[in-house]
Amino acid sequence: MKCVVLCASLLASFSLPLLADSIVVFNEIMYQPATAEANAEWVELHNQNAVDVDLSGWSIANGISFTFPEGTRLRGKGYLVVALNPSWLATNAGVTTALGPFTGRLANGGERIELKDRNQRVMDSVRYNNDGFWPQAPAGTGLSLAKRDPNLGGSRGESWVQSAQIGGTPGLRNFPSGLFEPQPGLVAYWPLNELSGPADDLTSPINARPTGGLSQTTELISGSLRFPPSGSGSLDLGRDIGDRLSPDSGFTFTALLQPTWNGSGRATVFRKEADRSGTLAAYWSFDEASTGTNAALELVNKNHGFFRTGTVRTNGLQGLGAALFRNGGSEGISVGTGVSNSFSFTQGITLSAWIRLQWNAATNTYDAIFAKDDGTNRITFGFQHDASNSLGIVVAPPGPVLAFGANIAGTYTELDLALDGQNGRPTLDQLRDGNAHHVAATFDSTTGNMEIWVDGTRSIVATKPGQLRTGGNASAFIGNRSASGTSAAFTGVIDEMAIWSSALNAAEISRLAGGASPPELAPTVDGGNRIQFGFRLQGDVDFTDPPVGTTPALGLEFRTTSGFQRLEVLLDGQGSRPTLAALQARPTHVAAFYDPARRSMGIALDGIVIGSGTAEGRLDAAGIGASFIGNASSAGSEPYRGLLDEPTLWARALTQTELDRHARLARANKPFYAPDIQSLPALAFSELEPPNSNNYWIELVNHGSTPLELGGILLGSSSGGLFVFPQGLLEPASYLVLTQNTFGFRPQAGDLLSLYTPGRTHVIDSVRVNAGAFARVTPGLSPWRIPRTSTPGGPNTFTFRDQVVINEVFYKAPPIYSVPAQSTNITLVAMESDWRYHQAGEDLGTAWSETSFDDSAWPVGKALFYNETANLPATKNTPLNLGPITYYFRKTFTVDYAPSNVVLRIRTILDDGAVVHINGAPVARINMRSGPVTYTNLAQNVNNATLSSWTTLVVSNLVQGENLLAVELHQTAINSDDAVFGLELDARVPFTPGRAFAENSEQWIELHNRTGSAVDLSGWRLDAGVNFTIPAGTSLPPQGYLVVASDPTTLNAKYPGLGALGPWARRLSGSSDRISLVDDSGNPVDEVRYYNSGYWPEAADGGGSSLE
Repeated sequence: MKCVVLCASLLASFSLPLLADSIVVFNEIMYQPATAEANAEWVELHNQNAVDVDLSGWSIANGISFTFPEGTRLRGKGYLVVALNPSWLATNAGVTTALGPFTGRLANGGERIELKDRNQRVMDSVRYNNDGFWPQAPAGTGLSLAKRDPNLGGSRGESWVQSAQIGGTPGLRNFPSGLFEPQPGLVAYWPLNELSGPADDLTSPINARPTGGLSQTTELISGSLRFPPSGSGSLDLGRDIGDRLSPDSGFTFTALLQPTWNGSGRATVFRKEADRSGTLAAYWSFDEASTGTNAALELVNKNHGFFRTGTVRTNGLQGLGAALFRNGGSEGISVGTGVSNSFSFTQGITLSAWIRLQWNAATNTYDAIFAKDDGTNRITFGFQHDASNSLGIVVAPPGPVLAFGANIAGTYTELDLALDGQNGRPTLDQLRDGNAHHVAATFDSTTGNMEIWVDGTRSIVATKPGQLRTGGNASAFIGNRSASGTSAAFTGVIDEMAIWSSALNAAEISRLAGGASPPELAPTVDGGNRIQFGFRLQGDVDFTDPPVGTTPALGLEFRTTSGFQRLEVLLDGQGSRPTLAALQARPTHVAAFYDPARRSMGIALDGIVIGSGTAEGRLDAAGIGASFIGNASSAGSEPYRGLLDEPTLWARALTQTELDRHARLARANKPFYAPDIQSLPALAFSELEPPNSNNYWIELVNHGSTPLELGGILLGSSSGGLFVFPQGLLEPASYLVLTQNTFGFRPQAGDLLSLYTPGRTHVIDSVRVNAGAFARVTPGLSPWRIPRTSTPGGPNTFTFRDQVVINEVFYKAPPIYSVPAQSTNITLVAMESDWRYHQAGEDLGTAWSETSFDDSAWPVGKALFYNETANLPATKNTPLNLGPITYYFRKTFTVDYAPSNVVLRIRTILDDGAVVHINGAPVARINMRSGPVTYTNLAQNVNNATLSSWTTLVVSNLVQGENLLAVELHQTAINSDDAVFGLELDARVPFTPGRAFAENSEQWIELHNRTGSAVDLSGWRLDAGVNFTIPAGTSLPPQGYLVVASDPTTLNAKYPGLGALGPWARRLSGSSDRISLVDDSGNPVDEVRYYNSGYWPEAADGGGSSLE
């Protein structure tokens, strides 16, 4: 134990944090929230790998407990939060994906937590703390304990820092890189940085389309949209927004605005239109893109269309995109058989499309618009040129027709519209004039009317009473009849294909032909389930025009399961509400939100909620209603005017903290995901007077190089005191002493003092109040130590001791390996032993085998007992009389060992069979027939007795000491002419005892005095990994050694004369731990952090060696 001294220079070579060994690691810990501590604790895991990791059956153990459910996966490079109260975290921090709850509580003073795989192997372990090298601010200020680099090992305090923002970053990168990363609950985000073309949504491939004169500029945050003073454009967001919103978590819309709206009419900022689809069964807008062949989304029943070879996207006839067909045989768009029978109709049907026709109308050619060929249940709608047109319900002259067919009343029925220009019918040339035309076909089972419409005009009608029958297993196609429909491929462009399960009326067909979108055909009689947010005049709500006032306002409307909700906030300059002129003067961050958990809706400007109201119920916003920014529709009458940037939509209510942060970043011309890092003032705590002093004071220092403005900075205590600094400068390298009379409260030992930026948005510095004087070694964020004397307003002074070092550490002893027990066999009853026996030929029942039976009147004989002329394997000693069916034998034997360590076995020489009893219980049947045994039971026949093999007995009533062996010998027949009995009993007993495998608890630490003078160690202590205070009067001689052990009694017996001290509290970790030697003033003398990997010797990890 006296080989090498570990000096500070050697320890310094291992001072860098080691990289983590595990793929999934602890990354952030909220162990002491500033408020709601019983709900707000959480831990965050990070997957360092690029591929997903299955966490099924993994667990978090020690301080808290949680087992991950089956199917839990942590995506590559992803983050996963486990919370004490996941619902609270979702409501207050916006983390909707947290698992939990865990059991137990995270210790405020620090503890070890472990992550184990399903085989209980420890994958990561952290023993966090709030002293030493561990940051103190996470202990109650609202900051989390955050790993400064997710790839660092987590066992060292140097790997961890306080989070950059209050509340931490649960589920996100601890310190954002400045690159966009999707955040929990974010539905859509349009940075609007493009100078032309669609606006990219960074959360999904569905991009927004500017319409109606919007211009894209480089103003505001790297780019924005300018909505002109005149015009009716919008940012068209498409139709899938509604299904991405959360009924349970509410919503938030945010944007950066600088309006030029003059207070006339309405200026819609965001609108998600109500779902007015009615009986709409399928709708393909083709507006996802105008080029390529990506699937055409069908948002009603998810009958998405897949482009076949030759069919491509093109510019839309209505909206952004359409489908182009060139009459190729393999062309078409397959839309499937109909999800959930969505192509099965009985009461009616409407087929509608916009087309640009290029069909050549040759005889016997067909150009299908839509077809589903289920035999007699088929649906067809398209152009054809039959020689006779004889199948039509109304006979049409030979030539090109627009045909509509379906099964009515059990028969396939076709209605043909002759394209001949007669009786108001269009001509073929009119339909292929290069313009877009609207065509529709309807059937109503109630009236029996089949109708075909062109450009909003009913061109033909016929009646066929009966019920409609459609549906089957055939795939439906747009632009062809089937996958091999060579002669039915369309020629031209198809757009806005839609199908209803009812017959639309004339007014609805007319609206379609006028450009109305299929999902918005239903009449507008109320707000439906729309979401609308924007500017208007006081009292100007839909369906209650005119407004009742002239004051500009912001309005929010949406529907929940409790009804339609409305909030109006006047822009009148009262209270926190600005005027419209103030909003026009500069960019403002706006947010509108609904929070079901808090039953609250609100509107916030620059992070301040200027108006709120009560609302409750699940959000009702689902459906395929279109969404728009800057207008109520694509070319509506409620245009926003001015600049708009950075719109976001969230499927949850943002927290107040998030609203503050987003607004603060927006004011700094940064996107909401940018790192929220301020240049913190170079102000730090420098020295603290003991809290029980008469005139308590706190010393601060400006450790920067420039004068520091103190105005607005806050000094707070975890016990409740708060002081706001007045205006004033603190010069570089200068100290400021604040007395209790100045800041107005007295902290107690254990309280956490913190300095905050104005507004309490960031923590500048924190320190936990010591019971005595406390000071930093150097100005700035250096370690705290016990000063030699108080020096208010000046540099701190210390006396540091370095005479004694930690010289040797034995942290993991080799295990005590198992040793099997050694056994031997001993004879308890020899084959030729004396027995008491009974051959009177009478039934003795069962009592004769009990230990209490009196056999003293029985004769004694020596085995073998016999009546046999043949030779036997042992000596014939005692003759038996023939005649009895059963003979009885009894003998006692002694066992000198614990019965649990004894195994009995027998071997016999018998003619014919026997039942063996020990202490009254049967333990063996030899050559006996099955069933209960009585005196008259006969054995199976034995020709001549032989020596049997050994039979092991299962005995449950063996005792240490005297036992009884009783045997009944049975004949094979009443008149049997021979009988033989002999039995040998032996036991397998321990020769040397065994030893089970066990952990070896031996641990010790050796201290060394490296000087030429004795050192008084009274009151010194070992700290951190273990705790032990060295008794008073303990002196370490020059160049001497002292051992402190976890079990000094055992160690001193092992090494006589060692004189080890102890025992200590806690145990050293078998993988990594910190050991600190502290002097009697409380200052560290030496410290070591060891590991069982990397450059550290492996032999010390249970191999029998120590660290020296």
